[in-house]
Amino acid sequence: MKPVRLCHDGPVTVYLVPDEVAANLNKYCLEFCTDWLVRSPDASKDWGGDGLCYNEADFIESLNRWVFSDPPSRPVEGLESVWDDSDLPREYRSVPFFHF
Repeated sequence: MKPVRLCHDGPVTVYLVPDEVAANLNKYCLEFCTDWLVRSPDASKDWGGDGLCYNEADFIESLNRWVFSDPPSRPVEGLESVWDDSDLPREYRSVPFFHF
């Protein structure tokens, strides 16, 4: 399990995900974004006024349910006070990042 940084128009959260996901974060996140309606009967819960709305928690839920369930991905740390890369703690500066 390796750390990644994920966010959706708000604070960044660090998650531990399988090594394969961390190494190919953009691929997995974009696949989730394009396949969410097809793979999940629960996707309709996320329809908003402007269309489908999903966030990093939805990605982690989908990852745990459909792709890598053991061990499950999980949040490690919320970075609520980080709004710029220069504010990142040193240990997270080289961690893969995706903004939904």
